[in-house]
Amino acid sequence: MTRKHFKAVAAILAREKNEANAETIGTREFNGGRCYAAKEIAVALCDVFKAANPRFDRERFLTACDCDPRR
Repeated sequence: MTRKHFKAVAAILAREKNEANAETIGTREFNGGRCYAAKEIAVALCDVFKAANPRFDRERFLTACDCDPRR
């Protein structure tokens, strides 16, 4: 995988997380769950991406996903 792929995935996850935070439809618990799921998926993908590309930068990816990279 290349940087282009990582950026595309990060953009999708960041958009989902931000839409969940801004969503006014649905319960707060449901939208919080969407936000949490996006973060957990981003963290889980880090191992997969590192295996695919040894130069993968976990911190940069999580920042692009709008997640705290210090987790």
